[in-house]
Formats: sequence, structure tokens, C-alpha cells
Amino acid sequence: MARRRIVLAVGLVALGGALIWLGVHFAKAGWDASDKQSSVIGGFSGLGGLILTAYGIWQATRQQLPLSMEDLTRYLADGVQREWSVEVQLRQLHGAPWISVSWNPDMTPQQWTDLLSVTPGAVNCSSGSTPDVQTLAGEHNIIEVLNRIPGRQLVLLGERGSGKTTLLIRLLLDLLEERESGAAVPVLMSLASWDPNKKDLKSWIASELAREHPLLGIADRQRNVRSYYYSRARALLDQNLVIPLLDGFDELPPGLYMETLEEISKARLPGLVLVSRSSEFELTVQAAQGVIPLASAPRIYVDPVEHTKAADYLKFGMPPGRWEPIFPHLASDGPLARSLKTPLHLFLARTIYTPRGHEGPVPSELLDGERFRDENDICAHLFDGYIDSVYGYSADSTSRWTVKQARRTLSFLARKLQATGEGRDIRWWQIRKWCNPLIPGLIVGPVVGVGAGLAFGIPAGLGFLQEELGYDSGISEGLRAGIPTGGLVALFVTFLAGGTIALREDPAIALRWSPIKLVGLMSVGMLLGVTLQSMGAVFQLGLLLGLALFAPSAIGRGVATVGAILTSSVGPNRILAQDRRTFLMITTIVGLVSGLPLFLLMMSGGMGGALFFAGLLGLFNGLRVGLKATAWLPFLAVRFYFALRGHVPHNLMAFLADAHRRGILRQVGTVYQFRHIDLQRHLAQNY
Repeated sequence: MARRRIVLAVGLVALGGALIWLGVHFAKAGWDASDKQSSVIGGFSGLGGLILTAYGIWQATRQQLPLSMEDLTRYLADGVQREWSVEVQLRQLHGAPWISVSWNPDMTPQQWTDLLSVTPGAVNCSSGSTPDVQTLAGEHNIIEVLNRIPGRQLVLLGERGSGKTTLLIRLLLDLLEERESGAAVPVLMSLASWDPNKKDLKSWIASELAREHPLLGIADRQRNVRSYYYSRARALLDQNLVIPLLDGFDELPPGLYMETLEEISKARLPGLVLVSRSSEFELTVQAAQGVIPLASAPRIYVDPVEHTKAADYLKFGMPPGRWEPIFPHLASDGPLARSLKTPLHLFLARTIYTPRGHEGPVPSELLDGERFRDENDICAHLFDGYIDSVYGYSADSTSRWTVKQARRTLSFLARKLQATGEGRDIRWWQIRKWCNPLIPGLIVGPVVGVGAGLAFGIPAGLGFLQEELGYDSGISEGLRAGIPTGGLVALFVTFLAGGTIALREDPAIALRWSPIKLVGLMSVGMLLGVTLQSMGAVFQLGLLLGLALFAPSAIGRGVATVGAILTSSVGPNRILAQDRRTFLMITTIVGLVSGLPLFLLMMSGGMGGALFFAGLLGLFNGLRVGLKATAWLPFLAVRFYFALRGHVPHNLMAFLADAHRRGILRQVGTVYQFRHIDLQRHLAQNY
């Protein structure tokens, strides 16, 4: 991959140098007739168009080779396996074991019997007899419970922090382990980013899979239809090769609860697991006025952690006697016992009070009744202490951020997620929406303007443009050329960035050429070349200027920004790097294609003037198309703005990656999320 990029870069530089050398050569030789000028320009344009078209057809053919469903399921399963294996490793911080949780059926024996009676032949039981409802109970292997259920649909309920998501991750990995080649692939998805009023369940899952596993976003050429874009991800769903594990039903806006359950019930899937807090789900089902949604899916309830299991977890690997003062209180019904009945709070407590070779907090402080009067006080202390332990007295001395800096940034992110209603997903390309849309333009515009002013002012000051523009030598002439140019560019980019900021919804991580459109554009170019030869100089001038102005729009229609074609899943930092590369590529291509005709047209009047005006036009058009097609530059500007105000560090992506490594955040495909929604809400409400 790196070698191919180097070869491509060298080739582009060589091609650009060759074009400029040819242009200078013809300018020095002189053009006796306008038809010769047209022929040369047409030759350059035709050659460039031919190269771009051939490359585009090759890329499109190479990237969209037909793949079997078995190949696609293997690709998806490998990506999911890698992603969540890393998350499991990060969750087992400080050598802590998994907290063993148990569950029981949340339905009556009669409801279970009724369910089995309407699903004949679907009972999966080793004895062959009808299983009792208590066969849904368990403690270790939840996959066995799922396999006993008709239709393999399950609703997993529990209180906050009860370990529902951890149990879901274990189920995901178990399903992947027992999966046979070509079978359906389990995928874990957060419902917080779904609006059932905009997309049905399968369409939403397909779009999420296409973003997180870009190979699935390509059109399925074997099963594509003309009525709409049919992706490989949608093909997998329609052929029942995806098992969604849907987490966070209770994290949706309450107004969407009923619509969400109804849409899930409509989808016909080979299996399904829905996770929610108990009250939100049960109230929604009780409010149903028609057919009860998900009536065919049994419900199980995750039990609170028993005090003996909590004690075993807390003292595992700890110095003797460290937790003993706490244990007698775990069996009572006091605030401390109620707080430490969930895996989340047990994990936080163990992380905070793990000894690290120097003086730190001790567990016995939790017995201070004046300081911790109820469960809320203890929970708030655990969340605050978790941040302190990870960034403050952590054994990792390489932290680039203090506790204060980390808490400030994490609180800012949490507040913005809560205020904007974006759920849990921290998408770097959506951060630009957290401020006034004019802000990116006010930052990018002056920066680009200064660069343009220097680029045009320095040559003028050195006398490069003396003859063509009538300047005298010296600094004053450089300023006369640089200041107006920089100001014009700054004004243009300011309004451009501010006006197009909301147009790009997703990052652009690759270029895809449309062969049909580019071939059509080549035909138009050839027709223009023939027409130019039969017209006078005035008409030629108008058409050439029109070509220079038309080229960006033509390229914008012939070139699309798409998801990267990779052999593995992508992460947030890789998406950012690819979007940045796409911006630079498309800006350069559009700038060259739109500026080159004007440069060749004006060369006979002087190299300096030709470079000046062609460069200006190329810069304008390149930025215009690049800003509309990508999200990197607006993100860069907004990140600088928030960093200037002290909300986030300058290297925000490095901070997010570090927070993920420390267990504060988790990575779900191309986005980050807070480890638990309660941590996000605590930071948003208290800082």
C-alpha cells in the first residue's frame, strides 16, 4: 500500500512537470495560428481525460469484483471479531476477572407455553420434550439460552449498570466462535443513533455496516436493481446473513420507543437480541394499543450481583485485608450495598481502589456516612474517582493530560452529545455542527488567504511579475500583489466554508470515478476541440474560459467521494487520514484541471501573469469542490476553535484514542462512545 502511494505520487509529480514543461516549450516556440493553440490544448485535455478515465475504469473494476456471500460474511465476521476482541482486552483492566452475572426469565410459564404453541417444531431441547420456562435461566453461557428460543429472538432487560452490555459482548463473541462458514454473522449496534422515522431497521443496519466495514458499502453488482442503490450490506441482510444485537433501547428519545419496537417487529431476521433497561421497555409494551411488539421474543432479566460474588470480585488479586472493612456492609440494605450490586459500580470501585505503589484512596472511605449519605453520593464519587484514577494516580506515567484537562474535555464532549441529541456517538466529522457554521469559515479563510497572499506576493516582490503586471521591484510591489490577492481568497474561502459546512454528512475516504460520466465528458471535450478549430479567436477565448470554469463542476459529477475499499474494518483515526488525503487529492485535481486551460491560454502574454490568474482560478475551484466533498478541513478549524477556548486539546484525536485505551471510551466501528451512558450523563450534568 505504501509503495503504491509513493509510485502514484511520483507519477503525478512527473505528469505535472511534463505538462508544465510542454506548456513552456510551446510558449517559447510561439503559436502562429489559433487552431494550433486549440490543437495543443485539446491534446493536453484529451490526454489527461484519457488517463483519468482509464484509471477510473480500472479502479472501479478492481474494487467492485463480484464476491460471494461466503466471502462477504467471512470479511464481516473477521472485522467484528477483531473490533470486539480489543474491547474485551481493554475492559479487563488491572487483571480483573469477568463479573459473573445471572439471569432469570421475565415472563410467566403460561406466556412461555403460549409462545411455544404458536411456534411448532422450533423447540431446541436435548431431550426433545417441551422445556420449562426456567430453561431460560442461567449464569454463564447465554448462547445456550438463545439457541433454545424459537426464532432465536431475545429481549435482555436489567437495571442501569447491571452488566447487560458486557453480557451482550460475551454473547457476540460466543456466536462468532460457534459460527460455521457462510452462516449468519452477529453484529453489535447501538440503537442511540437510529431514527425509525427516517429509516427502517434493515436500511439503518445496512448504512451502519457500510460505514464501519466499507467493503460492504459497494453496490452488489450481481443483485443490483435500478430502482435504488443496493449495497452488499443490504444483500447480506436480505439473505438473512446478519444477526443484530441491538444495545441501548432506553437511550433513544422516549418519543421514539413505540416506533422503534414496531419497526424491529416488522423486520424478519434470522435472530435478534434487544437490550434495554426494564422500566422503559415494559412501559412501552404496556402502552401498545394493537399487537404487542416483539411478542415472540422471550424476556430475561439480569439479576443484581450477589454480595458474596461482589466480595470475591473486589478482593481478587488484592492485598489481604484491603477490602475486608467493606464486606460486612455488602450483605445489608444500606446505600453502599445497593450501590455495589451492579457490575458497573463494582468495576469503578475496584479501579479506583487498586493500589499502585504509592499512597492513594482506600476502600474504607466509602463507609463515611457524612460524606456519602445515599446511593447518588456514592455513584457520583465513583464516576469522579474513576477519572482521577485513570488520569491522576495511574501507574501509566506517560499521560499527556492532567486530571483537570481530561475531565474538562470529557465533560465538554458529554455536554455536547446531550445538548445536540446525538446519543452516544462521538463522530469527529459531526463535531463541526457543535458551533456556529460561520466559525470554520472565519478560521480557514484568513489562514488560506495569508498563504495565497504570500504565494503571490513574494514572486511579485522579487520581480517575477514586474513585466507582466507592470510592477516595479521591491517590497511595496509584493504587498500590492499579495494583500489584495490574500484578502480576496480569504473572503472567498470564509463564505465558502461557512456556506458549505452543513452539506457534508459523512467523511469522504476515497475517490470513485464514474466511467460513464467521464467518457461522456471526454466526448464533449472532443466536440469542443473540433468546434474550436472552426471558430475565430474571440469564440475560442470564450470557450476556453468556459472550459476552465466548467471543469470543476464536470469533475464533481464524474468523481464521487466514497467509503474506502479495505480488507478490514476502519477506525476513527484512519477515517480522518483518508478524508484528509481525499481532500488534498480532489482539491489538487480540480485546481490543475481548471487552472491549466487558463494558464495555456495566457502563456503567450507572459508566464507570470498566466501563473497568477491560473493559480488563483485553480485555488478557488479546488477549494470549492474539496470543501463540499470532504469533512477534514472544517473539522480542523472547529477543533482549533474549541482548543483555543480551552474545551479540548489541540490533538483531539490522540486524546480520544488515549481515552479509549484507558477504558473511558469504547470504540464502535468508526465512532467513540463513553464506556457507559451513566458516565456520559454524570459528566454532562455535573461539570
